[in-house]
Amino acid sequence: MNMKRLIFLLCTVLLTACAAVFQQVAVTAAHYRVQENAVNYVYWQPLSGQYALSPVVGADPETFEQLRAHYGRDQNAVYRGNQVIEKADPDSFRFLNEFYAVDKSHAYFDGLMLMGSDSDTFAYLGDSWAKDKSDYYYTAIKLDVCDRASFEIIKPFRARDSNCYFYMGEKVPIRDIDSLVVLSASYAKDKRYVYWGRFIVEGADPESFVVKNASSISIAKDKYFCYAAARKLDCAALNKGGQLFCGC
Repeated sequence: MNMKRLIFLLCTVLLTACAAVFQQVAVTAAHYRVQENAVNYVYWQPLSGQYALSPVVGADPETFEQLRAHYGRDQNAVYRGNQVIEKADPDSFRFLNEFYAVDKSHAYFDGLMLMGSDSDTFAYLGDSWAKDKSDYYYTAIKLDVCDRASFEIIKPFRARDSNCYFYMGEKVPIRDIDSLVVLSASYAKDKRYVYWGRFIVEGADPESFVVKNASSISIAKDKYFCYAAARKLDCAALNKGGQLFCGC
C-alpha cells in the first residue's frame, strides 16, 4: 500500500467517524428532485458555490423515493447519486449505518457491492468495521483473515489474529508475529523491526522503542533517534516537550 492509498484510507476513517455530525449538512447539500417525467440528483459544488443538477438516467419518477441525502430507489433499482448500484435489490435494501448497507443477497459500502459478502450474517461492528460468517471487513476491504478464532479489532483501524496483523484492512508483512506488540499512534514492533502503519521504521531499535503519548498521533523514540511516523526527527524540529522526551 503506497502513501496515496494510506492517505485515502485515513480520510475514509475520518469521514466515517464524522458521518453523524455532518448528516444534517449532507441532507441540505444533496437531495433528489422528482418531476413528472424525470428524476434529478441535486448536489452542492463548493468550488463554484452553487448547486448542480445531474439526471438519474432510467429512474422511474412514479415509484422513486429518497432514502438518504445521496441514496434513492425506485421499483427497479437503488441509486447512489445519479448512478445505479449494480445488482442492489430495491425491495430489501437497508442501511446498517451511514456507509454500510445490505439487501437480500449482498452487503455494500458507500454504494460499492462487497463481493462474496453474506447479507444474512453481515453485521456492522462500529467505526469502519463489519463482518459476516466467513470474514471481516474494513471499509470496503475484505481482510481474508488468517485465523478467525483469534481475530481481534484494535480500533480505530488496526486488527490482528494469531498469524497476521492488519492496518486499515491491509496485511502488514510482520517478520515475527509471536513477538508483535501493538503500540499507540499507528506503531507496532516485533523482536526484529518497528513498524508505522505498513512501513518498517528503518534503523529503529525494537527493544528500546517507546511512543510518547497513548494517542492517535505521537512522536516516538529509541536509544538512537526520535521519530515522527516512519521518519527520523531532528531535535531542532521538536518543541520543548518533544526535546525533553527525546533527551536532546
